[in-house]
Amino acid sequence: MKLKHYFKSFQFNRLFWEVFAIDFIFFSILGISFSVVSNLLLSWSNKAMGGMNVDQMQNFFTTASPEQMLPIATIMRNYLLSAILILLAMAVIYFLLYSFTRGLIWNHLSKKKLTKKTYWKWNSLNLALILPIVLYGFVAALVKLLFIVILRFFFTLNPTFYVKYENIFDGFFLILNGLMNLIIVLVALTIIFLAYHTFTQKYKVWESVGNAFHLFKLHWSKLWPLLLLATLTAGILTLVLLPLKSWLQYQTFILTTVNLIISVFYLAWFRIYLVKTIS
Repeated sequence: MKLKHYFKSFQFNRLFWEVFAIDFIFFSILGISFSVVSNLLLSWSNKAMGGMNVDQMQNFFTTASPEQMLPIATIMRNYLLSAILILLAMAVIYFLLYSFTRGLIWNHLSKKKLTKKTYWKWNSLNLALILPIVLYGFVAALVKLLFIVILRFFFTLNPTFYVKYENIFDGFFLILNGLMNLIIVLVALTIIFLAYHTFTQKYKVWESVGNAFHLFKLHWSKLWPLLLLATLTAGILTLVLLPLKSWLQYQTFILTTVNLIISVFYLAWFRIYLVKTIS
């Protein structure tokens, strides 16, 4: 039954493509604007430094007189202040746009409409989710580190055997680390998505955060197969795309676009698969 439900999740209807489009537009805007601003700040930085590299700038401040340093120091100060203000403004804009697109997606999945009043509540929910998700990430990272340390300890009980097959063990730990990172991210996304799903019903911020963890525990018998199959799907996608990524390794823009499309596609699939599972 679970496998049947899993295979049915790959029936991509209009709802899926609408959700995909919202996320794709959001992340495209995010990536393009960040790239433009980064290049702009780099250009300003070169002008502020008068064309000097870091070593030349360090040498200049070491040997120059106070009168010579003052104009450059003023320019650098103005550049740093401008850069900080721009980055802060971008962070606020990105956050507001993120909340707006989450509201669109999850109201769309719940067959509701996003209004001005409910939109601002989405900002409150996303702010409320920061602390529990950060705490979860911290605990999960510690557990992962402890598990790998213990596993490595047992493997090195026989140093001769470990040294003989060191390359194999290093490859194993590399794969294990990537696998555990993926599972940690998927669990975090599941908790966030459960909070979003609950939020569209009542628009109660802290109640939705609490219900996310409650639903995770309540539906664990359904969620662990989902997480297992989602991990397997990500692994298959990675293996299938390896030749393509190798072929496009020098085509940075095309490779970035392909990665974005695949990531957004997977995210949209996982989101709808989760909603159908708990429903």
